[in-house]
Amino acid sequence: GADTMAAKEAAVAHAKELETLADGARLLVILAGLGGGTGSVVAPMISKIAAQTPDCAVFAFSVLPLSVEGSQRQTLAFRAQNYLAKHCRAAFALPNDLILARLNAPIAEAFAAANANVVSAAASLVKMLSARGIVNVDFPTLSKVFPKREDARAFVAYGTGEGEDAVARAVAELSKSPMLPDGAKPESLVLSLRCGKNFEMNKMQMLLESVSDAFGRPERMAFGAAAEDAFYASEVQNSVLSVVNRVLDEEEKRIVVLHVVWGYKHKEIASLLGCPTGTVTSKYKRAADKIRKAWKEERQ
Repeated sequence: GADTMAAKEAAVAHAKELETLADGARLLVILAGLGGGTGSVVAPMISKIAAQTPDCAVFAFSVLPLSVEGSQRQTLAFRAQNYLAKHCRAAFALPNDLILARLNAPIAEAFAAANANVVSAAASLVKMLSARGIVNVDFPTLSKVFPKREDARAFVAYGTGEGEDAVARAVAELSKSPMLPDGAKPESLVLSLRCGKNFEMNKMQMLLESVSDAFGRPERMAFGAAAEDAFYASEVQNSVLSVVNRVLDEEEKRIVVLHVVWGYKHKEIASLLGCPTGTVTSKYKRAADKIRKAWKEERQ
């Protein structure tokens, strides 16, 4: 856990295994919680080893500890983050202070959401490279947008919008994201757009121009766009959410949100909620049956 010496000894003992992690890889993504011994020691070691592998681009997504956890964990986390920034193409930091402060949710659900932020950010990057969307980002483009440099500290920001002024709302929310550094003017920027299948080309152009202007017209910029059924008709989403809120109890809602929205598997949800996996599975099936029944009744 918090013992950096024990973490270093374990890493050295498994050095040969760590050295093979990036063998044959063009992309290595590191997900780490910083502040403790394991994440703060092993993640930087992996980044250095992988960065020495020819043609392998290393990206890190790290959760920083809460400030109330003490200056020792804070110092260790920032030291590890700075080290990652020296060896990665981009080292993204997601401060728990900012993520958790926005959540009015039970503790287990709040920390699950914080972890999901990291997974979602990394998944957006990987999805742009691997999935076929409206606009795709290939590996050479990503490498040009994020070239090797001395300081690769990076940030993640989110923005959503709907309705006629969806673009303006999304850009406004993106510009005010609490995870943005003050006066952020990045040299490199990658925009991942998830939209409905009926999203218009002129709106996409407007979005790109607005984001570019909001961040001082970055020197290097790329974007990927994917049309998803979940974003096709907002009235369907709102109606389904209404059904969920009306027919499910609090525990069923929590399980549905963790599985459907955040992508957690039943075994992972069981670990978060402190209950057997079978219980999660049965409650999820019961919740799904309730939603289907209420949905049919509402549409009649």
